[in-house]
Amino acid sequence: MRELKFRFWVAALQELRYFTLADIARGNFSIQYHVAKAMKNGDVEQYTGLKDLTGKEVYEGDIVGNTPGASETGAYEIVKWDEKRCAWMFGEYEELWEVNPPIASQVIIGNIHENADLLTPSLTP
Repeated sequence: MRELKFRFWVAALQELRYFTLADIARGNFSIQYHVAKAMKNGDVEQYTGLKDLTGKEVYEGDIVGNTPGASETGAYEIVKWDEKRCAWMFGEYEELWEVNPPIASQVIIGNIHENADLLTPSLTP
C-alpha cells in the first residue's frame, strides 16, 4: 500500500514540516493547527510515492533535474500533479504521447520554498 505522506512550509520558521494522516488521527494538535493553516493557503504538498535517482522521496513542489547541473532543457522542473492526465508530472508536455522521463532518472535539487532561486521566471509557482 502506498504511504500517504505530506509536508507543509512554515514561513515563520523557514522550514518544512512532514506529517502523515496518522499524526492527525493521533490528535497531534500542533500538527493539526499548522496543517489547517497550510491547507487554507493551499500549501500542503503530497508525497508522490516515488523516489529519485538517489532513493530520496519525491514530494509535490520538489525541484528536479537529470543531474545536479540542469535538465535537458537547461532548467530545473517542478514536480506537480496534472489534473488532466491524473499523474505526477515535471516539465511542460503539451501532447499526451510526450511522457515524462522516469522520475527515478532525476535528482531532487531542492524545493520551491527553499530554492526558488533555481527556477526560471516561467516556472516560479
